Amino acid sequence: MRPEPMGWKHWGAFLVVSLIAGTAFMFIKLGLRELHPFNLLFWRLLLGVSVLGALAAVLRVRWPRRLEGWVAIISVGLGNVALPQLLIFWSQQTVDTTITAVLVATTPFHTLFTARLLLRDETITPRKLLAMLLAFSGVVMLLWQALGTVTGAGWAVLLPLVSAFCFATSSVAARRFGGGVHPLMMALGATITALLVVGPLVFLTPGAFTVPQQPLSWLAISVLGVLGGGVSYVLFFFLIGSVGPTRAQMNAFVFPLVTMATGVVVLGEKLEPQLLLGGAMILGGIWVFIRPPAARAAQPAPVAAMPQPVPQTGAPSGE
Repeated sequence: MRPEPMGWKHWGAFLVVSLIAGTAFMFIKLGLRELHPFNLLFWRLLLGVSVLGALAAVLRVRWPRRLEGWVAIISVGLGNVALPQLLIFWSQQTVDTTITAVLVATTPFHTLFTARLLLRDETITPRKLLAMLLAFSGVVMLLWQALGTVTGAGWAVLLPLVSAFCFATSSVAARRFGGGVHPLMMALGATITALLVVGPLVFLTPGAFTVPQQPLSWLAISVLGVLGGGVSYVLFFFLIGSVGPTRAQMNAFVFPLVTMATGVVVLGEKLEPQLLLGGAMILGGIWVFIRPPAARAAQPAPVAAMPQPVPQTGAPSGE
């Protein structure tokens, strides 16, 4: 099944996912002030399962019946939720959010090459590569000043990069095996799978499990669980199933732009020139990548020559 062209509903889902995911790093940092990384992820997943499960019950959406659907759900649960989220939550203890945003922004590159190997309907073209480079350069432009001040990350700086690879491969698996799975059930099944992994890990790690006491911790859990683990997941899997994993993962370029724009609009931070220039590069790269290639002008069909009358050499019969 070839990817659909990007319509208004796809752009709307793309925008919502970008806005939610772009603010996630801020709420992760907020939750880690009180909670262990595994514990914060556990509460997020638990809330996400509750919201998605209630919604699935109300809408009466069914689980997949084919084995391929369950392969997709388990692959996404492990590779898109459990492992990368554990790595990102752990790395945020020592790795600056700026570095994390840049490394996670490599996800579209991993997705493009992985999808080319495993999917028939994904291709690599010079236009796509140049568009990705333009968008990624915009991310670096946005965060250039902050990158020069980051120190002391150590080996943990590799964790967001591994997470980006996990995001890419699991989204390709969701596209290849999850064609018949409803996006809501994909999100619910993946979140349950991740919870089954993270839950025992929390209780087996000494001192990891606690009940949050601070209101800000519950705010972070609520945003990450309801929006990040609920709304965002459903829309993201809808994009994977309709327009393909590579287009869906292009929102990774938007995360830093959303983060910095939020600082300007909400926190009153100064609007720096690199925000405008980097934002234009990111949005321009996404537009060039996602827009369909210009169709060649249709050549008019050759006009058939009109048959010429055959000259008669004799008189007609009967005269």
